[in-house]
Amino acid sequence: MFQFIFGVAGGLAIFLYGMNLTSTGLQKASGSALKSIIHKLTANPLFGMLVGILVTFLIQSSTATTIILVSLVGANLMTLAQSIGVILGADVGTTLTVQLIAFKITSYALFFIAVGFALSFLAKRPRMKSLGQIIMGFGMIFFGIHIMTTTMEPVREYEGIRQILLSFGRNPFLGLIVAAVLTVITNSSAATIGLVLSLAMQGMIPLQASVPLILGANIGTCSTALLATIGAPTDAKRVGVAHVLFKFLGVILILPFLGPFTDLVISTSADPARQIANAHTLFNVGIAVVFLPFAKPFARLIEFIIPERAEPIPELEKPLFLERHSLNTPVLALEQVRAEIIRIARMINQMAVNLGEILVSYDEDLATRIWQLEAGVDALYRHVVGFLADIAQSDLTEDQSHENVVWIQVTNDLEHIGDSMIRMLQAITKKLETNVVFSREGQQELEDLFGRVVRLTEDLVAAFELSNEEHLATIKQDANGIIAREEQMRFSHIRRLHAQISVTRDTSPIHLDLTNAMRRIADHTLLIVKNMSGVSGKPPVEESLNAIQETANVNVELSS
Repeated sequence: MFQFIFGVAGGLAIFLYGMNLTSTGLQKASGSALKSIIHKLTANPLFGMLVGILVTFLIQSSTATTIILVSLVGANLMTLAQSIGVILGADVGTTLTVQLIAFKITSYALFFIAVGFALSFLAKRPRMKSLGQIIMGFGMIFFGIHIMTTTMEPVREYEGIRQILLSFGRNPFLGLIVAAVLTVITNSSAATIGLVLSLAMQGMIPLQASVPLILGANIGTCSTALLATIGAPTDAKRVGVAHVLFKFLGVILILPFLGPFTDLVISTSADPARQIANAHTLFNVGIAVVFLPFAKPFARLIEFIIPERAEPIPELEKPLFLERHSLNTPVLALEQVRAEIIRIARMINQMAVNLGEILVSYDEDLATRIWQLEAGVDALYRHVVGFLADIAQSDLTEDQSHENVVWIQVTNDLEHIGDSMIRMLQAITKKLETNVVFSREGQQELEDLFGRVVRLTEDLVAAFELSNEEHLATIKQDANGIIAREEQMRFSHIRRLHAQISVTRDTSPIHLDLTNAMRRIADHTLLIVKNMSGVSGKPPVEESLNAIQETANVNVELSS
């Protein structure tokens, strides 16, 4: 009995490790393509489904794809309607792995492992190393299946176990529950279906009993994505619920027709392993065919089921999108960083809007709010940079490493922009305390310049959302315009000083503090534009070293 337990557990562990290895290799081989695919989603449900299939194949997990959608929708980078097609595609994409597993090449598993190992450790080019990782991962998947199948061979003689397996055909609900629970435990529907494949290869379980287990595995795989929506915005919750509803409605629709469905699957192949893989594929393709034409109405139904409600105000100093379980999937982790950076940019934009109002008429409540927002920006800066340092510990592609460094630099510049706004608030407070006023011309100049700064912070938010080179060029032009205008204002201010205008003389230090702070905001915006343009390129060596050193300093601060 112990030999059986250890054999199944060990085989399953090798199987899951092989899947993880394959997933990592595929992500590396795809480079930055996966990130580009995610950001080019359109409202076309069919295109969204194709994207979902491809992304899920590269990540090797429909759950991870759904969690990506939760993050993107929660950050307002994508709508619920856009996510519907991707969810359906993700469910189809996860069946490709099972189709590969169904090929009876277990006798070549060790050969694949050996070839993959040789490529991974001997190849010089990163792409070839990634290819070796993929081959070795597939070899381990098949070797894990082989171990489980071999371990189960003696169990064929136990009539009691055989009757339990047969009972899943007589009582489909029991099979659904068992498979769903097992999938939740292993966090992988492919692992559950791999076990079913091993049983089928030994002739221990007929297709009639396998189909309920396949359906249960499809339901169980929703659990992680649903958990990821806890504490998320309403639209993000809707993504998780949509994933669950698709699976449950699909199972409900097919349960009355299990007999005809089983007959259809049998007609596709005489091989038991291939039948199980085909059942998994037909179920998910069937769901996509039924629901894809109704993507938009289905999105409205989800919105009706989960209505918009007043969300509790999130804690400014607490990250909303950074999830430690995503560190094993760098593509997902970096997208969560982007979502958190967008949140920081929005907070800075709110600081700018409030400052613009205070510049015209001081308000104590607005001043307090600006201090609170600045504290949130500082805290999120530490969280984001610490999270990026953790991502850096993963096995990243070259592009992902560069992107990681760029986000560190960008977050640092955003934090400096927040500091500059606090210096402005302090200057305005000092003006109030000393009971001085700006000259009419000086006040108008300051309001005009800061109006440009507010628009610049609005454009920054859009830049992080769109990451468009043309948009970045516009921001660069606007930031340079602020710098040029600040220089003109400095000469105007000096001219008023020479003209012996008393109010200008009294407010000169405060006036210059405000214009210098706005100049620094524009300077840091230019640095952000420079780095954002380099997300897909290589940042200079000096900047990379500085960013890495700053990451280490932040980690020390977090641990102290």
